[in-house]
Amino acid sequence: MEYSKALCPNCGAEETVEKDSPASVCSVCGKPYITADAIDAFFKRPDISTTSGNDPDMFPHFYDIHITRQATKIVGIAVKYLFNLDGDIV
Repeated sequence: MEYSKALCPNCGAEETVEKDSPASVCSVCGKPYITADAIDAFFKRPDISTTSGNDPDMFPHFYDIHITRQATKIVGIAVKYLFNLDGDIV
């Protein structure tokens, strides 16, 4: 039996799984997932990723959000206000 690291697609937990198993169940959230997909997700993830953007439905052009992740954990969040104290958009 060969084992590999995997990443649960439901909760992001790191798992150790049997490579030949078609499906596994997360030891953290208890939800099933396809083993091969979880192994691929573990090895394709960036160690540190940074995203920034503005969700117009949630934040209608008032904020710029910058999120930094390391593995599956959020390690930083920055919010830049796009308006001044008078309410004018900058």
